[in-house]
Amino acid sequence: MAIEFKIDTEARVVFLTARGNVSPEEFQEYRSKLTSHPDFNKEFSELVDYREVTMVRDADHVRRVAQTRPFARVAIVAGEKTYGFARMVQGWAGGEEGGVSVFRDMASAREWLGLPNEDDS
Repeated sequence: MAIEFKIDTEARVVFLTARGNVSPEEFQEYRSKLTSHPDFNKEFSELVDYREVTMVRDADHVRRVAQTRPFARVAIVAGEKTYGFARMVQGWAGGEEGGVSVFRDMASAREWLGLPNEDDS
């Protein structure tokens, strides 16, 4: 699977990592598994790592997901290939006013969410 997640109940954040070609079915499977997980809480934040995504096969599906996201705040870390796409997701979700921001590095994203730096945890 190209999408993996981990829920940190203490930090109140979901860590999502996506790799390779991501299909609409994988996004839907991720969303279903996440929202049915016993530790899921819609008040948590989400830290999304898109640095290793090579292609998203259905931008319209991702737009719909972005507009119905189940999190208080979302930080997206994107690489060169995914930065433009991540900015579209940010726009679809309502931008920073909608609780979504895009970063080029993990440290900045963690700081925006109020999480300790990975070296500090």
